[in-house]
Amino acid sequence: MPSEPGFLRFFESRVGRVLRDHHLLQNDDSILVASICPRDGLPLLDLLHRLRRPVPPRFRLGFATTRPMGAVAAELRGDSVRAVAGAAGAEVHELTLPLGAAPGCPACREAALEQVCRLARTLGATAVALPDCLDELAEDVLHGLVVEGALPSVEPVLELPGGLRLIRPLAFSEERLVRRYARERGLAPLEAPCAPSGEASPPPLARLLAGLGAKPARLKFNLVRAARQAAVVSRARSL
Repeated sequence: MPSEPGFLRFFESRVGRVLRDHHLLQNDDSILVASICPRDGLPLLDLLHRLRRPVPPRFRLGFATTRPMGAVAAELRGDSVRAVAGAAGAEVHELTLPLGAAPGCPACREAALEQVCRLARTLGATAVALPDCLDELAEDVLHGLVVEGALPSVEPVLELPGGLRLIRPLAFSEERLVRRYARERGLAPLEAPCAPSGEASPPPLARLLAGLGAKPARLKFNLVRAARQAAVVSRARSL
């Protein structure tokens, strides 16, 4: 893996290629970067800001986060969030999850996304950018198969009602690369997902995914690719 600053050029080029190849951006987009936990969304906000010049379309940025909970709240809602947002020219919007909701809960993620989409439409945003990386999408596929009995949508771009788009610029990037980008850019550390208790305990499906295969990156990619191919087949049959 290239070392800094070579790594930064490598990673930015990789994500920039995803933006172009999958047409995630349109000219004069207004993008709301959103995450349940601010430290998960900061690398994506910073990355999109740095890619504004190399990536042809012009776009504006905003940042939305549900209010961090528990012992980590003060650490994550502090100056680091507003400093990165300020450098990107992005206004910060804080939303609040229902009392007792946990960021790792799929239902809570859906509720948070609904809040973010309502805010995006109110602000006149054209796209909501999520920091979902390859690891998270692979975990979503496993969760869908094991718990829900259905495959989730893991496409890098989704068209939502009302002309709003959902984009995932990090959909082809492993979490370890996003963590390294955050570390080398001096952003808030991505040591573990935000949790009400502040404890760093990976969910069972994440542990299962980590324990499978000698080449976990290939396994994650194959899980996500299979879900995308299944979605294509399903759409073709519905025509």
